[in-house]
Amino acid sequence: PSPNCPLGCSEKRGITLDLTDLQCPSTFLYTKLALERLNPGETLDVRFQNQDSVVRVAEGCEDLGYHVISPGRQISKSLWRLLIRHP
Repeated sequence: PSPNCPLGCSEKRGITLDLTDLQCPSTFLYTKLALERLNPGETLDVRFQNQDSVVRVAEGCEDLGYHVISPGRQISKSLWRLLIRHP
């Protein structure tokens, strides 16, 4: 792990959540439920099929006090990634 990694590589491990088959508001609900299962310092790696879901989920998570490590990166033509850390 690199302590300077912008993707949270130095963070404690967490879980990956594939939401590529879902649309808002389901994406936020499933993300919130997954975050509630994490321990402090762990990360949630969420995958989406569009940027709109990424933006909405990131904003909702920040409103709840979670730390968005990566503000939504496109990793392929139809795949977006969002990393969130449990405070």
